[in-house]
Amino acid sequence: MGADYGVAKIYDAMGEVGISKKHRIKGVLLAIILHGIYDFLALSSYSPIYTVLFFGFVVVLDILVFLLIRNKSNNDRNIREIIDREFYQEINLNGSEEENSVK
Repeated sequence: MGADYGVAKIYDAMGEVGISKKHRIKGVLLAIILHGIYDFLALSSYSPIYTVLFFGFVVVLDILVFLLIRNKSNNDRNIREIIDREFYQEINLNGSEEENSVK
């Protein structure tokens, strides 16, 4: 949910409200679904199969979260840099980029 919220903030700052809303909804729904599965398996752990499924689910989620954090942190940039590059630079006729004086 946190990764999607961060992406939503970037799109919101860039004025892409629709894409931002999609990321916020996706993050909340994914958190609800995964937490529901976790709770179901944890509360059903009286059966050996559910105990195995619970620990398998936790291990798989831990690995996926670790990979997601590593991927997001490798591609992490300051939000101000993203907004500046998208909105405050103009392309001159000769193809070079020149910063706009409005910041």
